[in-house]
Amino acid sequence: MQDAGTNTADHYRCRMGPVRFKFRQCALEYVRKETDLLARIQKSVRTPFLDTYFASTANLGTHTFYMIMLPVFCWYGHMPIGESVITVLAIGVYITGYVKDLLCLPRPRSPPLHRISTSGSAVQEYGFPSTHSCNALSVILVFMVENNPPTVVYWICTILGISIVSGRLYTGMHGFIDVVSGLVFGWIAWLMSCQAVKWFHAALHGQPSFPWLNLSLLGLATAAMIIFHPQPVDPCPCYDDSVAFLSVVFGLELSAALHYARTGSGWPEFVYKGTWQAATRFVLGVAMIIVWRLIAKRTLLRVLPPVWRFVQTHGFALPRRNYLKATEYDRVPGDLPDDLIPDSPKQIATMIRTVRRTHGRSDSVGPQNIVDVYEAQAYRESKPRSGVQTPPRAQNAIEIPRLHYDESL
Repeated sequence: MQDAGTNTADHYRCRMGPVRFKFRQCALEYVRKETDLLARIQKSVRTPFLDTYFASTANLGTHTFYMIMLPVFCWYGHMPIGESVITVLAIGVYITGYVKDLLCLPRPRSPPLHRISTSGSAVQEYGFPSTHSCNALSVILVFMVENNPPTVVYWICTILGISIVSGRLYTGMHGFIDVVSGLVFGWIAWLMSCQAVKWFHAALHGQPSFPWLNLSLLGLATAAMIIFHPQPVDPCPCYDDSVAFLSVVFGLELSAALHYARTGSGWPEFVYKGTWQAATRFVLGVAMIIVWRLIAKRTLLRVLPPVWRFVQTHGFALPRRNYLKATEYDRVPGDLPDDLIPDSPKQIATMIRTVRRTHGRSDSVGPQNIVDVYEAQAYRESKPRSGVQTPPRAQNAIEIPRLHYDESL
């Protein structure tokens, strides 16, 4: 008899409500059933070119791409479509992150699948639903409405969107149920964004005076969505992504109410004056984003911990599982790695060597996070006993992280 919490089912049963756990177990059966089929498909169609292509197109759904490319709409006088794209992406990231942390479903098992990726943070998330698929469809729908009849931009976005969705299956990062559910949530996010943008324009942009009340309501709604985000069982960055994107939307609407609503552009006057001027604007804009992020990160790492300590010692706290409270540490290390922007020459050199060695992608087999560890153990427990023994190295890869994680809770 195993103690509660040491069995893979007990690990989630003890940390989830009964209804939540029941939904998880029902969906988990579909995730497990399709793994072998996905592995056969992947094995039959894999080529070095497709590995590089699908791993590269997946970067179009990463934080770095969003951070650099989304402001471009504002820089070149296309604020309305930029607002629509940012809003629909934020809704999609929040919805899929909410469901991921609610159900805590693993990605398709590896092995037998190979996981081909250029992002180290993506594999740390749960698998259901696919955020890449959700965002790909929602952005395609936005451009379909904005480009009617379809233009070259629409068809380029459509081709890239299809590549992203199919690439999630090819690279072993998602299964069919993840992708299909992601597409459904993408359609829902697009419908919600249409109404949200209309409300933003009516409540924030259409008033001659500064809309304090409506901005306050938007701020309260943002805070409520952050506070009531479900607690994941395992460490997962979905909550961080949701907080970041909701903050982007609030900042966007605040700036729109102050400036963009009167000018219609991110610049007081945008007039196209040639390719060189447009290229210079892009280069300077990206450079400013990188510098701003580096300065803001270092500043906030110094300012926020004392603020949170003060707040927590006066009776208010936002408890999150797997997060360390500000009252439990004295200082933040100054050399924390940045997944989005290299902030030191050593980190830049390491990234260049990695890209040269792997051709910009990684091909991984085996557990890559604690979710994979538990799923690997569950699969091993579900197989009938036989004379075949698990190799000690594989056994340790499963048991040691699991025991360490259980003891830390």
